[in-house]
Amino acid sequence: MMYLLRKAQESVLKTSLAYISIMLFTVVLISSCGSSKAAIAITQSYGYKLKLVHMENKNSTYDNLAANYIESIKSSDQKKAEAFAKDTLISMTRTACIGRCPEYSFVVYNNGNSKYIGTENVQMIGIFQSKLNEVQVQNIKDAISKVELLKMYNKYPRGVKIVGDVQSTKLILSDGTLKFPTEINYGQPEELTNIQNLLDQIISELSWVQI
Repeated sequence: MMYLLRKAQESVLKTSLAYISIMLFTVVLISSCGSSKAAIAITQSYGYKLKLVHMENKNSTYDNLAANYIESIKSSDQKKAEAFAKDTLISMTRTACIGRCPEYSFVVYNNGNSKYIGTENVQMIGIFQSKLNEVQVQNIKDAISKVELLKMYNKYPRGVKIVGDVQSTKLILSDGTLKFPTEINYGQPEELTNIQNLLDQIISELSWVQI
């Protein structure tokens, strides 16, 4: 009985050693043959290529594909709106009316530069430029921050048709990413009235150079 048990153990041991030898030979064969079918299959696999893509530098073209595509489908109006929001802090235009309403526009850029265009019934007729100081720029930003831009109507009064040639004020406010336009006749919130008054005050304080 002991003899048979010992023979069985020896048979199992020989089988295990043979299996291990075959495995080691296979591993050595694959690793030593760079052009083997197994190696080629691995390097051509989808998962392997994905890993290579993720190993690219952070600023590679792969990271910019989505951004470039989104940029390519934007309309020209959308691009202009984004450029305005990025470069311009605020813009105000007062239109004509039946009487002698002052007609002009005033733009303030994020770097503090400003432009004034006087059309009719104003002291400065033509195109002028100036530069705001840091306090003036901050005052405008503070005034804009008090307006709930996402709740602002694009026209005041809302839903009322203005009859006759009445002057209106067109404001375009920017939060740095989006622009928020509105046209005002009356009925606007106090925050928008304060912005108009602030801009008129800054116009009177600046030293203008005609261009």
